[in-house]
Amino acid sequence: MTIKLHFSHTKLFLSLLIVLSLTTIYLLPISGLISYFDKNNDISYSSAEGNVIAGKINLLKYKSLIIDEVSYSNNFSLSEVKSSMKFSGAVQGEGIIKYRYDDNFFEISDSNFNFVFNNNIIGKILMNIKTVSEIKINHLSCLSGRAIGTIKNPLNDELVEINLECLNDQIIIFQTLDRDKINLGRIESNNTNVKLILSLDNLIQDLPFYLNDEIELKLFR
Repeated sequence: MTIKLHFSHTKLFLSLLIVLSLTTIYLLPISGLISYFDKNNDISYSSAEGNVIAGKINLLKYKSLIIDEVSYSNNFSLSEVKSSMKFSGAVQGEGIIKYRYDDNFFEISDSNFNFVFNNNIIGKILMNIKTVSEIKINHLSCLSGRAIGTIKNPLNDELVEINLECLNDQIIIFQTLDRDKINLGRIESNNTNVKLILSLDNLIQDLPFYLNDEIELKLFR
């Protein structure tokens, strides 16, 4: 009887502990969670609403990467956290982002994003990307995955259909014509910015003399 009673008390204590932990996580404001993980003060924001389950962050900045607004809804399981996210600003759109606890990368799927890249000579270029297969990202490096999308011709705003594929930590941009791959450029990233490098001679016929064959645009000013 004593053993059964002791086991019952232990089980009750563990149950209460689990409930208390889940309640604490649910009530924890997202601002507190950001402060806990951001040991190097790399993350800043103007305001944050909600908790770890759902919420919104305004003017989110990681080092020099700035996003006007991020809203999210998280679903936790024993193996991963699955987030439904929406972005506005230099990055616009929505998608599903998963992080598996035993792996060191994020998976992006079911996404539709618009990116606004900037260059002092040709101005802004809008790129749309839709995932075809899950894209795996580790520290802003693309490990694997494919996508399709469009990019605006910087001279006449004509939409050009493109394919994208992760290769050697870069995202390669190309067109497929008669089974041939025509290189249009690549996307590179580091801790300070995301760059779009376009091969203008393959994108624009009769390239103006004042433009180089290759031009670099930045996602964040």
